[in-house]
Amino acid sequence: MSERFWEHLTLDELDDVQWEKLCDGCGRCCLHKFIDEESDELFFTDVRCRYLDTKQTPSPKQNHSSNPSMQLSSSETSVTSATVSSACACTQYAKRQSKVKDCMDLRHVPREQLAWMPQTCAYRRLYEKKPLASWHPLKTGSRHEMDKQKISLKFHSVKSETELHADEIEFREIKWVS
Repeated sequence: MSERFWEHLTLDELDDVQWEKLCDGCGRCCLHKFIDEESDELFFTDVRCRYLDTKQTPSPKQNHSSNPSMQLSSSETSVTSATVSSACACTQYAKRQSKVKDCMDLRHVPREQLAWMPQTCAYRRLYEKKPLASWHPLKTGSRHEMDKQKISLKFHSVKSETELHADEIEFREIKWVS
């Protein structure tokens, strides 16, 4: 795999390993989103999918997620547990589309649907021909800078959709994700 593959490959040119490595594990894509019917503006809520684990703190040598992008290779086992602990993970990653009707398989959606992703999302950024965020673990080699900027949902108070009535969710708009 090319050292800085994201700088010279398009999303459609990435292999499966490269594709999964783009995910920083922030969990922001798993927040409930709405489009304002009058303005067509997308807004995020502080309500997460029931299957998103924001509490997980794996040991640095274990493959700590069913999400391949969060699994550590043998060359990455020097990562400290503090570095890994900011990653969120889907507890149903392999079956997520069958369990959650609105969960998008980003690998196979029409690229314009990436506009539904947070502006910090690597997939969206590459689609828009923007560089990865300066704090992205692929650029920095660790999650330290990402943690300093509190990008991961682990650093924010978010509720599971199971904790609220469905009618409440749309009234929980947040401004710290766009």
